[in-house]
Amino acid sequence: MANRVRGKMPPALRAKQFLPFSALSGLSEALEKRERVAAPKIDLTEDMAEELNWIMQEVECGKVIEVLYVRKEERVKLTGMVLKIDRVGRILQVENTRILFEDILAVSIVS
Repeated sequence: MANRVRGKMPPALRAKQFLPFSALSGLSEALEKRERVAAPKIDLTEDMAEELNWIMQEVECGKVIEVLYVRKEERVKLTGMVLKIDRVGRILQVENTRILFEDILAVSIVS
């Protein structure tokens, strides 16, 4: 049998073979699951509702916030940029997530 001599693989092709590999695949999903806590919806006390109202008045498009809200009986913590705030329709959009005002438990402005 004759030995076949192969030429060197070009660096661009060599790098391509590693592109599909991600050592941290599934990490973002796992972290997202840790942010969710199963819990029934709670009613805010009058003081909590008043404090939330003051903070919500400070929220504007373009600001980065951290919001704790209830979705399908789970508490979800989301950090992201406010893309839209509809005070009449009472809807807050953070990144790709639309949140009803009545589902919000807490808000803090990050920047």
